[in-house]
Amino acid sequence: MNIMEIKDTLKTIVPADSEKLALKTNILTHLGKNPAATIISKSVELKAIETLVSIGSPFDIAKVAAIKLSVDAGDYKINPGDAADGLILSVQDFLTTDLASNNKVVT
Repeated sequence: MNIMEIKDTLKTIVPADSEKLALKTNILTHLGKNPAATIISKSVELKAIETLVSIGSPFDIAKVAAIKLSVDAGDYKINPGDAADGLILSVQDFLTTDLASNNKVVT
C-alpha cells in the first residue's frame, strides 16, 4: 500500500472538518442551541411526568363507575343544595386565584 492509498483510506474513515461541522450542526439542531439546557429541560419534564404518574388518577375511578351505574339504573339522586354549595366554592376559588401565577390572591 502506498502513501496515496493510505490517505484515501483515511479520508473514508476520518471525516473531514466540513463533515464534522455538518454533524455537529445536525446534533445541535435536534437538541436545540444549548444541548445542556435541553437535556436539563427534558430531565425536568420527565421528573414532572414521573410525579404525575406516581400520584395516580385525579379522580376515584371506582366512584365514577358506581355513579354511572346508579345514573343508568335511574337511582342517582341529586341534592341541589350540595350542588349549589360546590358551585359557589368553585367560583370563589376561581375568583381568588391569580391565573397568571396560579397563586391565591389575598382579599
